[in-house]
Amino acid sequence: MQHWSFILHSATDVQTVPIWLTADQDKLLTQYRQGRLPHGILLVGHAGDGREVLTDKIIEALFCTQLQANQACGECKSCKLFATKHHPDYVRIEPEGKSQTIKVDAIRSIVQKVTGTAQQGGNKVVRIESAECMNLSAANALLKILEEPAANTYIFLATHELSRLLPTLRSRCRIQTLARPTEAQAAAFLQQQGYQNLPELALAITNGHPMLAAKLTEQDVQRWQETEAKLATEKQFMELSRYISGQDMAALIRQMMLWLDTAIRAQQQSSLSYTGISTTVIESLVKQDASRLFALRDYLVNKLSAISRQANLNPQMMAEGIASQWLSIQS
Repeated sequence: MQHWSFILHSATDVQTVPIWLTADQDKLLTQYRQGRLPHGILLVGHAGDGREVLTDKIIEALFCTQLQANQACGECKSCKLFATKHHPDYVRIEPEGKSQTIKVDAIRSIVQKVTGTAQQGGNKVVRIESAECMNLSAANALLKILEEPAANTYIFLATHELSRLLPTLRSRCRIQTLARPTEAQAAAFLQQQGYQNLPELALAITNGHPMLAAKLTEQDVQRWQETEAKLATEKQFMELSRYISGQDMAALIRQMMLWLDTAIRAQQQSSLSYTGISTTVIESLVKQDASRLFALRDYLVNKLSAISRQANLNPQMMAEGIASQWLSIQS
């Protein structure tokens, strides 16, 4: 098992829009300044690629009273209120509780905000993070708000799973699919954030999402490497099941899927390229028939989807199923 030296910095929140999202920022704010920005804006992209900081900067610009060249001034009263998260004309909604859902009461609570007068005399903004987590009642309540938009009101929905939103809800919003960073852009971003070596490992651990990679701890890296070692060497079903059941199941599945994707690409390209990923695991998978790799990947995708839906999960049964599937492809 290959282990890597990995030097981490003290993580800080990113305050500027990363370079791969500046075109999206300019497009949306140009539309706003030209009076063409709709009331409903659906931002499609992963939070780990910078979606949150992009949304922050766009909303800050919508509140700014001295906006210049698509940049908020940062000095006016509205900018300062937004920076302290106390702007009276701003509401942020996100999943809550063990179920991690957005319920109808949360959506109903914004009705007075969007229909009333802005306290600062400018725009009113509602932001719904992880919009795919709205239950049906919440989605329908939001649809009614979008059907009769109030003046100077903007509703931002952010998601990385567009297909989970109601078609009618999608049709009421302008969909902006956000750019993803190239490998070079992501690696350069991490180096700018203070990584001193091997940003490829951080990106491998986080499935290529630089904002998540920037927040990795030494413990995260150790867990990744321990999982590599365990899945590469453990051949006993009960022991592997027990190990899997004690892990963050979604993170472990994503790690397995990264190995599978890397092995499938290696088979198709007749070469191995897996910077920062275990050579032992990949070389074992590459020897398998491609149909078996795709079948295991489909199985894991279904399990990951079940986890995201909170679909009556039995963790022990899921762990045993994953262990069985993993061992079968190693034989």
